Amino acid sequence: MNKELVNQIASCFHEDWRQTKKNKDGTFKSSWKAVKDYKFERNYIKYLKNGGTELSYLRFNKESELEIDIANCEYKNLSKDWQKENLEAAKVVLKILIQEQKGKVFTFEEVGHIIHEEWRKRNKPSQNSRLNTLFINLDLEDQDKDLRQYFVAKEVLHSLKQEVKL
Repeated sequence: MNKELVNQIASCFHEDWRQTKKNKDGTFKSSWKAVKDYKFERNYIKYLKNGGTELSYLRFNKESELEIDIANCEYKNLSKDWQKENLEAAKVVLKILIQEQKGKVFTFEEVGHIIHEEWRKRNKPSQNSRLNTLFINLDLEDQDKDLRQYFVAKEVLHSLKQEVKL
């Protein structure tokens, strides 16, 4: 699978999600998350020790653990652990698009089912989570979130005017 294309789609997934955090004034509502990428953290500490200025989307919490504001950070600047979900989702959607190019026809329900089931495998939601169910049983808002990935990926491919290559 084309790594550059997967990264481009993953980046668009992140930017699409960021839009849901956008305030009326154009800024983004913060969404601070723990960084679990040791190399990323080590590089940031090294950067600071070498005189680099603090980055607004990174901070150390009271326990001295590095956190990243994923809503105020472009995809390319996310730690690998926070890029991973978008990368994996992009691979799933690209597999669907490849099958479509080979002539397979999917309903939106089938596309949503594939995307959601692969998400459940990666994220293992708790038993009582509203997301721990089949795609067809999700509320319409959550179904739309899953299907949005498919449409974003199709938009990326259309903008590049290219077919998916294995």
